[in-house]
Amino acid sequence: SSGINAEYGGTRSDGLVCGTNVDAETAELFCNAAGYRYLVHHDVAANYSSSNKLSCDRVASEDLSVIVADVDCYNTTDLRDCFFHASEDGDCDVDMALVVSCTNNETKQWELTNVTLAYNQVG
Repeated sequence: SSGINAEYGGTRSDGLVCGTNVDAETAELFCNAAGYRYLVHHDVAANYSSSNKLSCDRVASEDLSVIVADVDCYNTTDLRDCFFHASEDGDCDVDMALVVSCTNNETKQWELTNVTLAYNQVG
């Protein structure tokens, strides 16, 4: 099934993870837990334009919902060491669910972030 497993009071439930505020390091831990070595891209479902993402029909037919929010993986290297909070109704809907693209390809992926260009005149 899709998503992650969470346990609430002995009841096991399958569902989705809220992608709000999930950083690249945390997203890569989800890739690692799924058997992949590297994160290629992560976003929330509403911003992800791939035809491979879950369709509304599949979400409805499998009765999937966001069950985990506020993923906190600060200073961890394993998803099992992260803290998860149960998602309350209305906290995060399926459009804000985490979507990750992962790979085992060792080709280096480069991404420029926080780039500042400056021009100083001589004199």
